[in-house]
Amino acid sequence: MNSHTILANERDAGMAPVGDAATLIELFLGRVAQTPDRAALCVVETPASAAAKTASLRSWTWAELAAAAVRAARDLEAAGLRRGNRVVHLGPHSVDWIVADLACLLAGLVHVPLHADAAAREHRTQLAWLDPRGVIFSGRGSRPFTASDLAGRSVVVGPAEGWLTAATDGGGQRVATDLAADLAERATAADPDACCTIVLSSGTTGTPQGVMHSQRALARNALAAAAVFLDDPRDVRLSWLPASHALARVGDLYTAVIRGGCLHVVSDRRQILEACRALPPTVILGVPAFFERLEGAARSGRIADLAKAVGGEVRLCISGGSPLRRRTAEFFAAHGVPLVEGYGLAEAGPVVTLSNPRIARTGAVGPPLQGVEVRIDERPETRGQLLVKTPSRALGILEQANGHTAVGVPEWLETGDLATIEADGQLAITGRLKEVLPLSSGVKIPPAAVERALAEEEVVAQVCVVGAGLPWPVALIVPEPAVIRRAIGRLGLRVFSRKGAVRHPRLLAWLARRIARRQRHLPRAWQVRRIILVGRPFDAARGEATESLKLRRQVIAEHFGPEIVAAAADPPPAWCGLVAVGPQSAGGGLTASTATAHGWLIPAVWGGESGGFAQAAAAAARPLASVVEAVLEMAGDEIARLRESGTLTDHPTQPAGPAPPLADAPSPARGLFSAAAEASLAATGLWGLAVPEAFGGSGATMLDLARSITRLAADVPPAAGMLAVHSSIGAVPAVVAFGTESQRGRLLPPLAAGRPLSIFAATEADAGCDLGRVASMLERRDGRLLLTGTKMFITGATYGRLVKLLAILDGKPAIAIVQLPDADTASFRLRHYSLHPLKHTHNAALEFSGFEVDEADLLVPPDGCDGMAIVWHGLNRGRTTLAAQAAGTLRLLLRQAAAYASRRETWGRPIATRQLVQGRLGRIAASIVACDAVSSWAAAAIDAGGGGEWEAITAKVVASGCVREAAVDALGVHGGRAFLVGHPLGDSFHDHLAVGVYEGESDLLGLALFRGIAKGHPLAGIGRDAAVFTRVGAWLAWRAAAWGRGSHSEDAAILDRRLRGHARLARRGLASMALDIDRSIRRHGRSLADQQLVIGELSSRVREFTSVLAVCHHADAEGRDATVEAGDVWCRLALSRAIGRRPSAADLAAVAALGRNPAL
Repeated sequence: MNSHTILANERDAGMAPVGDAATLIELFLGRVAQTPDRAALCVVETPASAAAKTASLRSWTWAELAAAAVRAARDLEAAGLRRGNRVVHLGPHSVDWIVADLACLLAGLVHVPLHADAAAREHRTQLAWLDPRGVIFSGRGSRPFTASDLAGRSVVVGPAEGWLTAATDGGGQRVATDLAADLAERATAADPDACCTIVLSSGTTGTPQGVMHSQRALARNALAAAAVFLDDPRDVRLSWLPASHALARVGDLYTAVIRGGCLHVVSDRRQILEACRALPPTVILGVPAFFERLEGAARSGRIADLAKAVGGEVRLCISGGSPLRRRTAEFFAAHGVPLVEGYGLAEAGPVVTLSNPRIARTGAVGPPLQGVEVRIDERPETRGQLLVKTPSRALGILEQANGHTAVGVPEWLETGDLATIEADGQLAITGRLKEVLPLSSGVKIPPAAVERALAEEEVVAQVCVVGAGLPWPVALIVPEPAVIRRAIGRLGLRVFSRKGAVRHPRLLAWLARRIARRQRHLPRAWQVRRIILVGRPFDAARGEATESLKLRRQVIAEHFGPEIVAAAADPPPAWCGLVAVGPQSAGGGLTASTATAHGWLIPAVWGGESGGFAQAAAAAARPLASVVEAVLEMAGDEIARLRESGTLTDHPTQPAGPAPPLADAPSPARGLFSAAAEASLAATGLWGLAVPEAFGGSGATMLDLARSITRLAADVPPAAGMLAVHSSIGAVPAVVAFGTESQRGRLLPPLAAGRPLSIFAATEADAGCDLGRVASMLERRDGRLLLTGTKMFITGATYGRLVKLLAILDGKPAIAIVQLPDADTASFRLRHYSLHPLKHTHNAALEFSGFEVDEADLLVPPDGCDGMAIVWHGLNRGRTTLAAQAAGTLRLLLRQAAAYASRRETWGRPIATRQLVQGRLGRIAASIVACDAVSSWAAAAIDAGGGGEWEAITAKVVASGCVREAAVDALGVHGGRAFLVGHPLGDSFHDHLAVGVYEGESDLLGLALFRGIAKGHPLAGIGRDAAVFTRVGAWLAWRAAAWGRGSHSEDAAILDRRLRGHARLARRGLASMALDIDRSIRRHGRSLADQQLVIGELSSRVREFTSVLAVCHHADAEGRDATVEAGDVWCRLALSRAIGRRPSAADLAAVAALGRNPAL
């Protein structure tokens, strides 16, 4: 049924919202007068018998609602209740509850609704301290009061059939003719400033109190809120939140009175989705827990389509009562259901701020309502607290200890909430003022801020951070059942009870990793160190939550006291999760002792060593160093500004051709990454990331540099490329590692400032991979050092650069740091030529003829080495950063291809629904994880003190292959449009092919890798002239040591069952590769060097197995479901390639599944 069917006979005439009024009765009278025959309330009635297949919809008009309210008011008066009397009302959320509320207003009674979900003992306590003159029972809820409780009080019980049915004369007749006169008389008698209701609020402290409000205050609040809600008079509001809460009464009932919409009342929360199907709502008001549960059901697959599940016509959801998770708001938005926030407190009427879809911003709760003022407290003891001044301020606060004596409410309300007022006037709530946890160390932490961070993790349904007096914070986590079930399957666990699940060590370790990732942006002292999984929800029945599901920290801490104390022990019990807290001052955390002379790869092949995969993955899972993160944030902001101003790139030198006849034709081709952008980014500190802090840089580790480059490449590839050249193969690392104290002091500060940027010049017309053919010469003449020669294909080359240049000096390779002039001179010329790749990056030849170089700018290689040692040092870093760039480039390719696939339709369906396209997207997504993993592994190997040569080669070859294949897959998605000038894929297609040539052609590097592995053979140190017995004995000893090898303890620690299985196969694969390589060496001897296709194939298989191990550890350590799924796909395909079999049907299904949701 369409939500407007119930309103089918009513159109725009007479639908204006009710205007300003002093009382709620006046607003109600105006609504009845304007639209008497319009539907006001409706319910879905359950079939009376099993024979009835569908539920029926019953509705009542505003006139009928008025008649029922008048009748109920008369019943109250007939029971002896008079204006100003206090009446307690108990009943479930229903249409009759609404009638009772309106009746109290009409009769001038002080309406005190009790929360129906509270315990009977609490109801009796409230009745005693409130001491009402009367008691109202509505609906069919429980009646917990004894005869002695009710003695001396007027008791009114609603009719069995309900006031609405009783008042409408058979359910469909027009109401009595004296209705209008009765309503007008009651409106005149109403005192707008007298107390009309007491809202019970126990808050998170558990101390009961009643907030006293007048009709004028509530009317003002409702009018101001209705102006922001943007309600349509034909709206159907899903009214499920108990109206005993001020939020529901003002946000649903009184807003409907003002705007004229229909309230679809749902008494049983378990029937909400059924009610949405029967009468689709357009507006839903709720608390965060409600929306979070919908999100959880949609994520788990229990709800196939979120928008359809809530009726398919929702135009607005509003969340209030407590902070909303950022991920929940983003999830709703992504599924076409706008979800915004509001903020309020009972003393303020209750709404203070409110957002709507026009102004909504994640993390903000909207601007103040009209007439409401807010400011931030500046007093030292309450600094940062939100203060509110509102015309809807409460009359007073009634506390249990004071009985009928009310406490005054100040003009400026002290909310107790910490907040900021954003530049656009919206409010952002950041925590609670008085809610701090004092740790035994003396540090005070705000638990609400920690909880907000942890709550963004999808496994967290509820979280309560405790730890007062303990060494560190402890998190009590109620998990989402569907996520836990999925995790149990993925981890391959065998559990037979809920208790067994929440205490399983592997599940706790899995959760600990996810929690560590969520909280890594928090200050170290705030970060949770222990987690306890709770097998039941925190609820109001146990006193652990308020009726609006706000948690009561103190009660929870008391209930779980023994567990919390045990968790604080060091070491904690096995049923407690231990969360690793990584350093925020450094990103790597590896020491030189973790690398061997051969690096990580070769010992893993020949000796079954760990290979550093787990260490690298753990380091990559830690947050970036805080100084690096700060630089990247500033650089991101500056890039956004440059892009908006049109100065990120220069204008192209070639005029644009005719535009193609397409509505979505590509934008005109862009020019080079601009000098203005280079200078602006220099001010952010970007170019100094790899320069030590002592010289004005950030001191980033190789791993942090690689991750920074990945992040930048996913946004602005030319900027990432320049950063990679400057910081890896350019002058920066060379001067840091090989420069004298004088050279470092002179060169590094300007390099940190990006004035100048540095590049690397080695390649010549006849010297590419074979740098032994370099012909550029440094010659001493007349006491001067002169450079002559031509360098080609120099990325980043333009005037003014600082060049790390390879030339021959005294018959040996040497490295000079050369400052290029600002223009051509007699001894230097910048030679430009056309290239297919690098359309947005400087690339030119450098031609020197007797160019003078300062002797002080020669770098001194290590003892026993020549300048090539400095070259290899830079190339290892350059190859690593190339792999890091690839990871960012792939993200860009995936984002563009996925977006196009979702909007491009063929035969009536988006091509994103076709499995062929899903396969292409899935392969690109899997390649992203592979490049992340191998680049992090290679970078960590360098940080660990090894040279990183073989790890860097592996990373470069794997990554360049990924980019090449991804470009072809992306071309298959975009089709012919990719060849249009200006198309992002077409303009960069040659770049994606060229990565296989940069820093060494990939196949040749594969041969080099094999030679390195062969030189690391365990028997390589035994001379060929050794006795046969010695050689055979050594070989047998090696094989005996390797017997049965095929697993490693670090692989067994991988949590995900699939990744753990892939790692086991990859270890066995490396073990078998050692035998195959050994066999090839013994079979071919020295002639093996000529068998390039054979050794190329062996090298390729080693790289595949290595990439699988890197991916398994990396994806598992990161812990994100999307990363694990992509890692699984990469491993499936890489293992298939390595062992020479075609992918199975299950493998292909996994690829397609990843391609259906390829976000990484």
